[in-house]
Amino acid sequence: DREAIAADIEQRFDLPVVIKSSGQGSSIGTVIVQQKDELRPALEEAFKYSASLVAEAFIDGDEFTVAVMDDVAFPVIQIVSSTGKYDFYSKYAPGVAKHLCPAPISPELTKEMQDLALNVSRVDIMTDKEGHPFVLEINTVPGMTATSLVPDAARAMGMSFEDLCEKILLEASVGKF
Repeated sequence: DREAIAADIEQRFDLPVVIKSSGQGSSIGTVIVQQKDELRPALEEAFKYSASLVAEAFIDGDEFTVAVMDDVAFPVIQIVSSTGKYDFYSKYAPGVAKHLCPAPISPELTKEMQDLALNVSRVDIMTDKEGHPFVLEINTVPGMTATSLVPDAARAMGMSFEDLCEKILLEASVGKF
């Protein structure tokens, strides 16, 4: 019952609130609801892609990602989009988003984010206005395009794209994660 879902979200969250399809990635089916009358269309958008969705508090801050492979946290990447949001267009249109790697943050915050990632997997993180990190989501499958984040982090560690691909394939072939 979508009306019941909308009512539950309105009760649990202040606006803005983020509505996401649980069956997609790359921000497909994701809407930031700023006003109450945007909630039902956002639910319809999310339900186009999955029978379930995720609602989460909107965090107004900076966005980061940390990849993990072989129990090693890669350098933290700060994501800065020229559009002001990191949506599908920003993720895949070359030059729209900058990946600052390593992120221009304190060593303490870097370690805190890397520790969060090591406890889970590759994570996307937002910091609030006070600089406190919040895990947005877990990403178990890395993007591997020319505009993807994991290859950028690997390069910052001195690992070529080819070596990264080989390492992923070797780990997959022996079942080691």
